[in-house]
Amino acid sequence: MSRFRFVEDHRDVYDVKRLCRLAEVSTSGFYAWHKRPPSPRQIADGELLEQITTIHVDSRRTYGAPAFMANSPAAVCMSAANEWPA
Repeated sequence: MSRFRFVEDHRDVYDVKRLCRLAEVSTSGFYAWHKRPPSPRQIADGELLEQITTIHVDSRRTYGAPAFMANSPAAVCMSAANEWPA
């Protein structure tokens, strides 16, 4: 979890200034991060998560990672995106 995500997740309980001090980040850095639109990778990860969730629910919550990787076209994209460059 990023430090900014920590601040975001707890800002309803504590004030941002205190959380930023605890996480050792600047408040201006937090607000700049908060305003940024999601990156293309975050958008793609969200779409993939939706596909995985749909497959899991459709399989009556019995499909695990091995079955998903063997049977999903999205798994090909996921495994290719997570490989290190040669």
